[in-house]
Amino acid sequence: LMYRSLLVQTCVYFLFPLAVGLAHSLVALRVVTDWAGDPARVLSYSVRFTRPVVVDEAEGGTVDFSGTVTAVDGDVATVSIDAIHNGAKVLGSATAEVRLG
Repeated sequence: LMYRSLLVQTCVYFLFPLAVGLAHSLVALRVVTDWAGDPARVLSYSVRFTRPVVVDEAEGGTVDFSGTVTAVDGDVATVSIDAIHNGAKVLGSATAEVRLG
C-alpha cells in the first residue's frame, strides 16, 4: 500500500501526514480474502493498531502486508497478518479465521 501527500492526513490537528489505521486493517483483510478466493469464507477477523504510520510528503510511504497460515483445525485455517512500515509492525494481533475449500 503506497501513500502520498496530504491525502492520508485525516484531521487538521495532525502536524504531519498520517496514514489511517482503518485503511491498514482493511488492506490486511484483503490479503486474506484474496488468498481465500471468496470474502464469505472469512469467519472472523481481529486487529489491534500498534503505531501510527507517519508519511513523508515528498517521498510517500509504503506498508508491506503478508499473511501466514498458523493453524488448521478441520476446515478452518487461522491466518496471522503482518503489516510492516519502515521495519516496524504497525498492526498487532491481526488474525483471521477462514473456512477452507
